[in-house]
Amino acid sequence: MPAKPALAALALSALLHAGGLWGWRASSPQTGPAAATPPTQPLLGRFVAATPPPSTAPAAQPAQPAGASSTSSTSADPAYWPAEALQQLPLPVSAPDVALLEGSELSAERLRLRLYISATGAVDEVEVLGAEAGDVQPLRRMFQRTRFLPARRGGQEVASQMDIEIELSELLRVI
Repeated sequence: MPAKPALAALALSALLHAGGLWGWRASSPQTGPAAATPPTQPLLGRFVAATPPPSTAPAAQPAQPAGASSTSSTSADPAYWPAEALQQLPLPVSAPDVALLEGSELSAERLRLRLYISATGAVDEVEVLGAEAGDVQPLRRMFQRTRFLPARRGGQEVASQMDIEIELSELLRVI
């Protein structure tokens, strides 16, 4: 493997792992000098807490991806818990293959994505939030091939959703 793609993959892997650890540490209370120091932001991306829509009733059921149907309560479609309902957020265990983005026509500079992650750690769906980004199929493919440690709720591994923000210029510069 040539040194440049290997170095790029290693750098992206380190970034995602650092971002995952930052998200995990941010969800637990801290005391002492570490509590007063703000966490540093990763270069290529950062985890963004999902903002639930305003509601008068507490959410009793987890969300489903945009394409999922909710025809019955016994449906085989999985449910995806939002970050604020989890005890432990999902953590990436493999680096996204940025080579899959080579030659892609992504028009947005910064993208917000929602990853729907199964209870086994596989990315089931990638949803673009906000602005149009052009052809996002290579981006979807890249994240769907990335593996995660699943989120935990009530001591169990559960399907979850995770919002992330990506700086495309930084990501494409690695290629």
